[in-house]
Amino acid sequence: MSTDRLPTTKTNLHDVAAAAGVSVMTVSRALNGKGKVSAETRNRIVAIARELGYRPSQTARALRTSETRLIGMISPNLMMPLHIDITLGAKDALEQEGYRILFDAYASSARWDSHFSTDGDLLLGTPARAEVPDVPQVDRFRTVTLMSSAHPELDDCGTNLTQAVLLATQHLLIAGYRHIGLLQLPNSPASEGYALAHEQAGYPMNRDLIRDVGNDMASVSLQVELLLGAIPVPDAFLVAGVAATPLTLRVLRRMGFQVPEDFGFVGIESRRSELGDLVYPGMTSIRIPGYEIGAAGARRLIERIRGDTSPPQKLDFPSELVIRQSTPGPSRT
Repeated sequence: MSTDRLPTTKTNLHDVAAAAGVSVMTVSRALNGKGKVSAETRNRIVAIARELGYRPSQTARALRTSETRLIGMISPNLMMPLHIDITLGAKDALEQEGYRILFDAYASSARWDSHFSTDGDLLLGTPARAEVPDVPQVDRFRTVTLMSSAHPELDDCGTNLTQAVLLATQHLLIAGYRHIGLLQLPNSPASEGYALAHEQAGYPMNRDLIRDVGNDMASVSLQVELLLGAIPVPDAFLVAGVAATPLTLRVLRRMGFQVPEDFGFVGIESRRSELGDLVYPGMTSIRIPGYEIGAAGARRLIERIRGDTSPPQKLDFPSELVIRQSTPGPSRT
């Protein structure tokens, strides 16, 4: 191994001060842009610091200012396409303001109130425990939820899923489907839009066709089997869950069914992943603007960190219904 690849000692303020021939205090003032330092001296110090590879210590800054410049991104599943989309939006917005993201993927409700020290937190999704706002560690002025309407004491950025499912159900009813199986996450508002669409169209709604699912194959498999055992059997599936959408397609395929020959199908996709274009035939989908949601949530959190104490806000970004080949109508398959 060549010696030029061996790790070197990290450059500190004292090194920069010695090279510039000034005091450590002068270096600190020059690099922070605070205090009386001439432009010539400041420019010289900045150039020397850059040449020596000096990088300010985030730990030291945190001790000095009580700020970490870190934002916690707390998520149940960072690999979910929509969550990736939301995280990218938050990351870009935070970086513009000089913040970085510290990820924490929780596996249980206990993780939500035992994460690392940050200036604020973005909570993606809904944890199992409903009393999150009452947890002592949660500061409602430094916590913003993303895609979660379960905590009215906190700011939230998301989409109006009730309206999105209303449009999707209306589309299926107009196409001729009359027995639509709805798969939704627990405590989801999706069923409200589903019910409203039936009411407005004047068609009876069968509550046995509404099933709650998790984000795992076992849960989706069970609920699909129960729907297929209902009377009447669904002629279409509307899956109001990002993770459950591809899982439902996989379950139906494994059972020997085809879309749209056997069932019409509507799922959910993130705007950037466009899952509906990746499957064949193309999947009609509710497309959620995840990137915009993440960026807006990050900006809202920064407003809170900077002292905004106004009442909690609910910021909704409209989803769009993208019609593809999976919903031609039962008489046209």
